[in-house]
Amino acid sequence: MFNGDTLLGTVDADANGQWHINLPAGSADGQYKIYAVAVNDAGMQSTKAGPFIFNVDTIPPEPLKPEQWEIIDDVGSHTGPIQGGEVTDDDLPTVKNTEGQTLPPGFIVTVYDDGRAIGSTTVNPDGTWTLNVSAPQGPHDISITVTDFAKNEGAKSNHITFSTDIDPNAPSITGVFNDEGTGLVLIDRFGYTNDATPEVHGKAKANSQIEVYSDQDALVGSTVADGNGDWTLDVTPWLTALTP
Repeated sequence: MFNGDTLLGTVDADANGQWHINLPAGSADGQYKIYAVAVNDAGMQSTKAGPFIFNVDTIPPEPLKPEQWEIIDDVGSHTGPIQGGEVTDDDLPTVKNTEGQTLPPGFIVTVYDDGRAIGSTTVNPDGTWTLNVSAPQGPHDISITVTDFAKNEGAKSNHITFSTDIDPNAPSITGVFNDEGTGLVLIDRFGYTNDATPEVHGKAKANSQIEVYSDQDALVGSTVADGNGDWTLDVTPWLTALTP
């Protein structure tokens, strides 16, 4: 087996013609162009098979710095970046890159709350990224990581700690999900979906009646919270209800 013109190793094929060989230990990061050559008992070589091109990358991305990301409160009378130690009334804030601070398209950004992953998103073609995360009543300790194409996850960024404080008797929406496929997919705030009947999830006082309204104050459905205060509603027809 060769990387370009450099011999990496040799191996015998088994009785079924199968063979495998590992890259030598300590092989450097970078692009590899792998060719295979068969040699018979008379020492005659076949033509090269390949190349099979791939990249070795063992170095994780650098952790993001404080100036590269932010958490945005975008509900209520006070909106904007949430600073460390502040109190917010937004239980579904937006975590995003700051202006001009982009990442390589296709990388994965994962958001953690007190060390537990609560969501992830793929960096857009223009290098921007954004994710709405659930931040229910109480304290939060948010940090993020970046994962590259080789699945190397970088170290956690700086932490932003804050508390969510909302009316304890008021229901909250913890997420709106596309449920058309095999699993639930969180719809970003101000995002897009092809699901005309998305599923709304939220928290409320245990066993309380919940009514969901459109932005035009039209009732689009009702449900009852369970004993833990969790509720879901598959609104039908959702898009019709939102049409003027």
